[in-house]
Amino acid sequence: MGGVELVAAVTAEAARDLALAPGGSVVFSFKATAVRVF
Repeated sequence: MGGVELVAAVTAEAARDLALAPGGSVVFSFKATAVRVF
């Protein structure tokens, strides 16, 4: 979808709890007021 790359910082514990793995798909949801552009 879209082709926009988003990056998030998560703890190792959260990555384990969510069963995250490199190359896996996730749904990314966030509050617009929390956005920081670099």
